[in-house]
Amino acid sequence: MDARFLYVTDGGHYENLGLVELLRRGCSNIYCFDASGGTPAAALGDAIALARSELGVEVELDPKHVTEGEDGFAERSCAVGMIKLGGKTVGRLVYVPTVLTRDAPWDVRAYSEENPIFPHHSTADQLYTDQRFEAYRALGEHAGERARDAMRTGSADPKPAKGRTGIDLRVGRWSLQARGEGDSLH
Repeated sequence: MDARFLYVTDGGHYENLGLVELLRRGCSNIYCFDASGGTPAAALGDAIALARSELGVEVELDPKHVTEGEDGFAERSCAVGMIKLGGKTVGRLVYVPTVLTRDAPWDVRAYSEENPIFPHHSTADQLYTDQRFEAYRALGEHAGERARDAMRTGSADPKPAKGRTGIDLRVGRWSLQARGEGDSLH
């Protein structure tokens, strides 16, 4: 409970993202990865409403840039919002739904053309082919890199951040290494 980092996973929370519990614990820099498969506004809207009613915490975030258009692409991989308590900004939220963007890796976009459900397969289907697994892994890596840049800069603009400093964050078996142009999420 006193660790510097807190990891929350979707394990049947009464709100699907686990966001309210992070806010309840006073976390100030939150990455919220949403693989619920619904529209970005649905799960996020529920979490924001609960945070306001239960905690008095306001989250100012507009998910319009991470909503898929008629062509199946979202403008951005993530959206940045401010966390406010008592009218004062107390943190930043980077919201990352499972969406496909035009700057996603070529092979991921190609997989999507052959598999129209991607990236919204049901989590009930646990039998992934190598190709589907790699498409989701690569999309997650791409979105993770955009989320890292968004947290640093405060902007979800898809252009990479300039002048980065080194960061090495380890959570469980996952590692985020940020050293410059060759940053990676493992």
